Amino acid sequence: MLDRQRQAGDGGDRPTAQVPECAAAEADFVIGGYLAVPAVLLGETARLRFPVWRKQGESRVARVRPAGPAGPGAAEASESAGPSEMLYVALGDYYLYRRQVESRLGLLLGDAALGDRRFELAHLVVAQLLGEMLESWPGPELVERIERVAGQVAECCRDDALLRRWLSLRAEAYSTARHSVNVCLLGLLLARSLGWADTDGPVLAAALLLHDSGKAGVQDAIWEREGRLRPGDWDLVRQHPARGAAWLVHVSGLDGRIVKVAARHHEQPNGHGYPGGLMSGDLDPWSRLCAAADTFDRLSSSRSFRGALTARQAATMMRAGAIGRFDREMVDGLTRLMLDGALDRANEAGGAAAAPAGRPDGESEGGDPATLESYLPLPPLKADVRLDERPGGQPPPRHQQRRRFSRHPYSMCCRVSYLRAGATSQAHISFWVTAVDLSRGGMQFVHDSSMPLGELVSIFLPDGGRGRHVRAMIVRCRRGAGGACFIAARFDCDP
Repeated sequence: MLDRQRQAGDGGDRPTAQVPECAAAEADFVIGGYLAVPAVLLGETARLRFPVWRKQGESRVARVRPAGPAGPGAAEASESAGPSEMLYVALGDYYLYRRQVESRLGLLLGDAALGDRRFELAHLVVAQLLGEMLESWPGPELVERIERVAGQVAECCRDDALLRRWLSLRAEAYSTARHSVNVCLLGLLLARSLGWADTDGPVLAAALLLHDSGKAGVQDAIWEREGRLRPGDWDLVRQHPARGAAWLVHVSGLDGRIVKVAARHHEQPNGHGYPGGLMSGDLDPWSRLCAAADTFDRLSSSRSFRGALTARQAATMMRAGAIGRFDREMVDGLTRLMLDGALDRANEAGGAAAAPAGRPDGESEGGDPATLESYLPLPPLKADVRLDERPGGQPPPRHQQRRRFSRHPYSMCCRVSYLRAGATSQAHISFWVTAVDLSRGGMQFVHDSSMPLGELVSIFLPDGGRGRHVRAMIVRCRRGAGGACFIAARFDCDP
């Protein structure tokens, strides 16, 4: 949260309200004490309950509508604001501004004169509201605001053409808030394609917006981590559905279906989901729908370590891994929407870019089939969990961790290839390395360039002329005096 600031007024100094970091990330603080906002979000300034300002010069603002005490560097201005102009709101009036833009979301989405910009602004409004929730916890007042916004989104999305266009312009870069908005739009369209009644739209939209409420207070860096997660991080991932449900169940008057979606959106029909390991018969339709929409958006969103899959690639990958993992009806519905072009982003040419020429859909650049596991968070290896189990709770010294198994000097050539398609710019390359030593737990090899820690690789080990592939994770990379990199890889299983 931003530090408390003080703003001068006619009656002396008064403290400004704290502004959430989600808003600060979008703010223009060229002028201290004021937040830059698009004028179109405010509507008619004459009807506002707080003053708004226009930038003048490098360090001054002028009031568009004189009301309330002026901040430092403020002047008077009588001109009205243009629709494409950026205006300024005093930080002390931030929450009045938020109530204003949230109450006008339906009008904003219905303003066809704004073209596609209305969807960009609406996405920003909803994502900032969810960002407030994720910075603290979903209290009753905040949940009520999200429900009101969800009702406006659902009402506007009764227009099928509007919903499809907004979905085509959805955010591609992943963050939990943007992801939740995307899941809401995907879920509403999928529900309609399955013939579900629009009368439940507002509650369904609220459930989808709140499905990741259990991630409140957890940094997005955890969900952005590549490769296998550390045991503590994996516990956070597995616990967030239960945390969200535990918070929401205490919100008076909240529809019980919203709590169920938060609790069960990572459960799987085969019982291998979390946190409860529920089977197919225990899963309600909304939770099944949210699980499919959630995974589809995660696959088709870009991360810091990989690009986004196209709609065709994401749907194909989900269909290939659907047995037992997703409700078949939901995957079939997503597939139909994909074939209809409804899931393509505006920058995708009708799905034509789904797979480069000459290789089937769903395959990595190297020709190996890409799997869901190679794109979604992976649990820690059992060896990682056992490593710290020691009398007194003290972890063994680092040099002993690397030598849990006997290591034997062994010189041979092995072929290494990346398993996570798109994880690095070299994901399509298989290269040969020289092994230095080998054990049951892993191996060390020499390569002329470094490899990122946590990277999943497949290592081809020569074995009697036939050879075999072993799955491994890069756990150490050290550059030697001669410039070559000594890289340690831990096997997922015994070689």
